[in-house]
Amino acid sequence: MTKKKIVSILAVTVVLLSSSIIVYAETAQPAVSGHDLVDSGGHMDYSASTQYSGYLFSGTNLWNDYLGTTVIREDSFGTINDCDIMDVTNSDVMWAGQTGIPKTNLVPGYIYFNTYYMDQYSTTKAIFVVKHEFGHTLGCDENSCSDFNIMYPYVKSNINLSIHDKASVDLAKKSW
Repeated sequence: MTKKKIVSILAVTVVLLSSSIIVYAETAQPAVSGHDLVDSGGHMDYSASTQYSGYLFSGTNLWNDYLGTTVIREDSFGTINDCDIMDVTNSDVMWAGQTGIPKTNLVPGYIYFNTYYMDQYSTTKAIFVVKHEFGHTLGCDENSCSDFNIMYPYVKSNINLSIHDKASVDLAKKSW
């Protein structure tokens, strides 16, 4: 085989591989709920009474680092509480975490961690639940287009934002 043929074959292979990458490139599919707990100042201030408080830092950092600013933060003396985080124990439901968004700003929203399930999870899966519920407070909805999403509706072991999670919070942020 001549050098010219080898170079031609390599060039065609590179073009084909490049085309495959473009064809299979993942596109972001955002999912937003239209409801969030972000206040008019651009923050979601929470108070927590949970045995999983050690995981809250990981959850807040994930979203705040991506957003490039502190949106999710612990409630302090000078802020108004937007979300109460607490534990419940209920074996009659199928959820490990639940976020409630009130219809009025007169009462805070909530995140419940169901100890019935959370206590059975590895640290990684419990952190997934925390990060997932914080996503709901920002206006992100369940997103089952990829099981690598933090907003995937079933507990997984991934703990990083996917392209879909980022697209969701970027879209939700427009309504804050």
